[in-house]
Amino acid sequence: MNELDLQPMTEYESRAQRWLWDTMIPAHTITLLAGAGGSNKSTLALHLAALVTRGKLPGDEYGTPHGVVYLTRENDVETGLHPKMTAAGADMSRMFVMGGKNIDLSNDVNRLSLLDFARTHDVALIVLDPLMVFLQEMKGSFGGVQSTMTKLAEACTREGISLMGINHLTKAGKKADAVSMVGSMGLSSTARHVVMVGKTDNEFLVGVVKSNVGPTKHGWLFNVRYEAIGEDLELGGRVIEAPVLEMVRPAKRHEVKTMFEDREDLAADMRTITLLMYVAERGPTDSVSAAEHLQVEFSIRERSARTTIGDAVSSGLVSRKAEGGGGDLRFMLTITEAGKLLLGDMPEEVEAPRSLGAFKKYDWVEAS
Repeated sequence: MNELDLQPMTEYESRAQRWLWDTMIPAHTITLLAGAGGSNKSTLALHLAALVTRGKLPGDEYGTPHGVVYLTRENDVETGLHPKMTAAGADMSRMFVMGGKNIDLSNDVNRLSLLDFARTHDVALIVLDPLMVFLQEMKGSFGGVQSTMTKLAEACTREGISLMGINHLTKAGKKADAVSMVGSMGLSSTARHVVMVGKTDNEFLVGVVKSNVGPTKHGWLFNVRYEAIGEDLELGGRVIEAPVLEMVRPAKRHEVKTMFEDREDLAADMRTITLLMYVAERGPTDSVSAAEHLQVEFSIRERSARTTIGDAVSSGLVSRKAEGGGGDLRFMLTITEAGKLLLGDMPEEVEAPRSLGAFKKYDWVEAS
């Protein structure tokens, strides 16, 4: 074997992509599920998890029940998770939740222990809700998050496990999606599939917005209602209610585009976000390679890529000045500001900037 482990293509063969949820959640890799508060991301994740435990989720594992590990710090087990899983019809013997110990997956020992448990309990899906809670040691470090996510992605492929990381957006509304998606965009450098959840006038919509393994701009409309699932005899027979999710119909292509992607300001902001991550990760970078990176990521022309770079420079997010060797592009945010921007950790009381120039208004840019 050569040092770089380079192999001729004759050593490989073409294979079809396997799906945990047909064309929506790919098997054996990482999927990011993002959405604003109140969009029922967790309810959707629990619904899918329950179907996996009963072998009822449409996909390549349909008919074969599997275990699910659901890790969360946002729901008490007995008053939150258990009622919701009951309402979703989960096979409780195949649903595993976290006890009192917190799990930091940036720690190699914890990550390997989780994967070993999954292997010995026939686990097909691991859900992290929310994802960043389980990467706490890496919070504020894009490179650290990327490294941990890469290790998780490799392990998912190797062990045949699907991982769903739930990422919360800010509550500033539709127009803020691009800015609040920074966390998801940063994580999606190692996630091969990104799904978003939003609310229409009457229903909720889950749609695929990025995929390296299948089609995009498709999804499902669903409703959520509350039902009584039992009584708590210790509290005098108080009724226990929990959300029940019902799929309505496949979403039409234009519905997904209108909800998530049919806005030029959103596309422009996402290109800028990708540029910032590229420069921040590599340090001084030449503008030619940065433009090429944008062209590949977004299938845009060189002129559009250079326009994105020019906008970022004029807004003070990056500088274009060659000094002391290296490239001409430099990141102009402090470590704290970069952490807020790249991980989407913006205070909820601050409305997300709606244009590049607005970053300065909120004092996110380091004075040059």
